[in-house]
Amino acid sequence: MRYALLIALLAVEISVLAQTDSTERAILYNRFINKQIEESDYSKLYSLWNQRFKSDKYPDQPLDQNGEVHYTFICDFKDRDCEFLFNRTMEWLSVNYGLVPANVYSNLRDGKVIFRFNLSLPDDYTCTPTIIISIRDGRIRYEFIGISYQLYYPPDYSSGVPERTVNFKPYPLILRKPSEWNQILMLLRETKKLFSTEVQNLTDYIINYDHSNKF
Repeated sequence: MRYALLIALLAVEISVLAQTDSTERAILYNRFINKQIEESDYSKLYSLWNQRFKSDKYPDQPLDQNGEVHYTFICDFKDRDCEFLFNRTMEWLSVNYGLVPANVYSNLRDGKVIFRFNLSLPDDYTCTPTIIISIRDGRIRYEFIGISYQLYYPPDYSSGVPERTVNFKPYPLILRKPSEWNQILMLLRETKKLFSTEVQNLTDYIINYDHSNKF
């Protein structure tokens, strides 16, 4: 218990740039001034967008300098050295993902663990991020980059349609059909929650080391 009280969990999400409501509106406006969309269609979409977010907030997504979605979380484990944090992280990957060395880049000297994995979202959606875990000076930085999305369609045996998985990009949301907005917004919110949960699960696994090794 004393150890748990000493650990300060920061879990700070860093975002300098972001995919925001303003970003979406700018994309639509640029399409209009570049004559890629008619004025009537522009006005209709803009009006529908305003109505959709009149009492709601767009789920901002952090971006890197290249304009790609890039989630970063940092946790502080002040009284644990790099080797302990590295080994505990590798244990957690094996327990939760069943990952073997061939599927993971890991280097204790550099304090790096890198892998790519499918994570489940609601309604047969998945997202596949590249996860970079960096360990240094009693801290762990978690990064989720190169995020792709997939939707699974089950087979329809009565009509002979096989199962399939379709890749798609959620951005720019404003250019998608308005009927799709709610579903994509749900996915973006669930993605953020999912990443936060993954970070918290690893953090809990590290913190509970002393308890789990008593037998």
